[in-house]
This record gives sequence, C-alpha cells and structure tokens, in this order.
Amino acid sequence: MVRRSIAMSVLLLCVGGVGCGSTRPGDYDGPYWRLRGYVEHAAVEDEPVFAVLQQHREDQWKTVDFARVDRNGAFEFIVDPRWSARIAAFVDTSGDGLHQPSESSAVTGAFDPAVDRENGVRDGIVVQLRAATAVTVDMPRPSIRSIYVGEIASLEDERFSAERSELGVSDPLEFMRDVGAGLFLLEPWRGEQPVFFVHGLGGSPREFAAMVESLPAGFQAVVAHYPSGWRLDDVALYFDRIVREFEARFDAERSHFVAHSMGGMVMRKALGLRSEDGARIGAFVTIASPLGGHPRAHAGVRYAPSPTPSWRDLDTTSRFVRDLYRERLPRGARYTLISTTEDDVVPVNTQLRQAAQREAHSIVGIPAGHVDVLSHPRALQVVGEALRSAASAAEPPSAR
Repeated sequence: MVRRSIAMSVLLLCVGGVGCGSTRPGDYDGPYWRLRGYVEHAAVEDEPVFAVLQQHREDQWKTVDFARVDRNGAFEFIVDPRWSARIAAFVDTSGDGLHQPSESSAVTGAFDPAVDRENGVRDGIVVQLRAATAVTVDMPRPSIRSIYVGEIASLEDERFSAERSELGVSDPLEFMRDVGAGLFLLEPWRGEQPVFFVHGLGGSPREFAAMVESLPAGFQAVVAHYPSGWRLDDVALYFDRIVREFEARFDAERSHFVAHSMGGMVMRKALGLRSEDGARIGAFVTIASPLGGHPRAHAGVRYAPSPTPSWRDLDTTSRFVRDLYRERLPRGARYTLISTTEDDVVPVNTQLRQAAQREAHSIVGIPAGHVDVLSHPRALQVVGEALRSAASAAEPPSAR
C-alpha cells in the first residue's frame, strides 16, 4: 500500500498554493460554535444523567448529539452555527439510554448564534432538572451519533479512507455530520489495557496498522478518528470527554496513548487536562510531533484566503503552542518521545522541544520519514517496550 504523507504535508500543500481551507470562515477562529455549562441535578450515584444538544432545523428541534455528564454535571458541545441551539437534559432512571415520560427532564431556551455568542463560545449555561418537569427529550439512534465511543470497526472501514480524512481538514462540520468522530475498537472488548492511537492532521487510523498488529499481549487497540481541521483546544476537550466515557463504559483501569504528528500536540493538551484528577495513565508516546509548532504554519495563516482553523494552533507563536506545557502530565504517566531524523515534513528541532525533553522518560531518534516511521521496526519495538514498561511500573512489587 502506498502511504500518503499526512499531517504537516497537508499544510505544506496549502501554503504552497493548493486551495485548502475552511469552508465557513467567520468573525471568530473556527467554523463552529461552543455551548458549555452544567446540569444541576439530584440524581443518585448509579443514575446516569444525559445532556442533549438540539438544533432547530427544517422547522423542528432535532437532537444532534448527546453526552453522559459526570457527577458535577459539566457538559460541552461543538455546534453548527447555522442553526439555533438548545440544551436538554434528563435523569436516566431506567438505565436504558432513552428518555421515558416518568424521568426528570428539562430544556433551555434557544441560543441564537447570530446574536448570542462571544468569540464562538456560549458559556455558563445551567440546566436545572426538577422532578416535576416532563419535557420529552428525543434521543438519536446510536447509528447517527456524531461521536462514537467503543463501536467496533475495521481499519478498512470507509470512514477511515483518505477522502474522509481530508474532509475532516477542509470541512470539519460536514465530517461530523456525514462520518462521525470517536474512539473505535477493532475487535470485541477483551478487558485488557486500552492503547489509544491518535492520528495527526489529515491522518487516519489506517496508518497505525503495523503498530496495532505488533501490540504486546495484554493490550488492546482503540483507534481515534476526528476532524483534524478543528481548533486543537476543542479537539483536546473532546478527547478528554470521550476517553473518560470509554474508560467508564469498559471499566478500563489503565490507559495508554500513542500519538503521531499533530496528534501528539492534541494528546499532550488532553492529558494536561487530567493532571490533577488522579487519572491512571500509563504510557504516552509521541511520534514525529511538532511539539513546538510548525514554522510554516504562520505563513499559512497569514497568506491563505481562509486558513484551516487548526493551522492557527500549529503556528509557533500561537497561544496553544505557548501554553501546551502549562499543565503537567498526570501522575504516573511515562512519556516516550520518538523523533524522526529523515523527516521532510516536521523539522527535528520542533519535535525535540525542550519542555518535551524535560518530561520524557525516554527519547529515541529513528532514521525514518514522517509517515514511514509508523511501520519502522525500531518504532514498533520502542512502542512495545514503552507499553510494557508503563504496565510494569504500575504493578505492585509482589505482582512483578
């Protein structure tokens, strides 16, 4: 199979004059809108509480996304700004994932993106659940969720094709509507330690085929797929949300992460969000990641007619790059930094950012290109060693 050069190569083509860019430039940095807040509820501990995003399309309110909220009720949705939106919520007393008339529910008023946003964000939304309310909350079928958590799929799934991945760069919202993002199992869950594989800009789970095949015993692959044209802060928040959902759903005791190219930046940000919560994170591996940003991203943002939103975060002078290491990694995480010494896409110096080197348990240079490294025998060996080392470090001495 001929591998295409992903991640920064997409950026280089766009900077060089090929017509790439977001389809909905606006007066804020991104083709989307964010709604976030809290659900106030008095549910008992074993009763799930769901927040539901609805948008007014074709003269009716339609449910387009939903998420189970944690005990403090926090939620965040990324929203298509072309339609008004509202947030509904309910206590799933029956535990069937659907709203029944007897279950407490509530819904907010409508939020109009034309007048009701500040820099693309509507913050501080509060949904109050009261036992007396009985608003019907329509839930979408799982087959049309925009976020999948734990669905079984093959690496040959059409959703992981090059065309679909490129759509995630050029039009993230269409990607979410037509393809869907999330975390996918490649076989039924075996109760082993999950290894989350995260691609970069324009990338696909298919690029990790060799690493998935070479996983040591006791580990199970979970591949991520997401619209890589989005702003990286939002992608990191979504990864934080869906990884937590996966861990809760499958009772995963320890999680490991292998991230390529821009995916390394996304996961470093996402893991920083868990630095204080005692998360049981094992191995974290970045491969050919522009941890200091990409030197050509600034030109792309400055000169492209409508630059892809994620370019702004790849700029070496961006706030995202500046603050990437503000939060430390979770306690117990063991970080392995793999750089590529024959990479014509991401310069070695940005892969070896000083802040990244300081927190790394191991730094390995591999004589490979930007994409070829993912099947390089040395890279497969290093990833396997990192996983085994992290798992061993987590075991009590009596179990080793």
